[in-house]
Amino acid sequence: MTDAERIEQLERELDETLEAALTIIVGMADAIAPTAEAKEDLARGFAEAAGGTDGAIPRLSRAVADLLLRVADEQ
Repeated sequence: MTDAERIEQLERELDETLEAALTIIVGMADAIAPTAEAKEDLARGFAEAAGGTDGAIPRLSRAVADLLLRVADEQ
């Protein structure tokens, strides 16, 4: 496997891991915040926790907030 192929493989695995984490977190959020309004409140909390910083935790917090808002819109 070339370096480029390995990088592509790692990027795919990272994307899959992010999707799995988001699915798990939003699934748990359904139990915590069953209504659209509650999900929006929870999303605001995740967005505030992300702040203006960079890094894995803020990126995941923003991704969770965005997904929670999409799920809330679908309710």
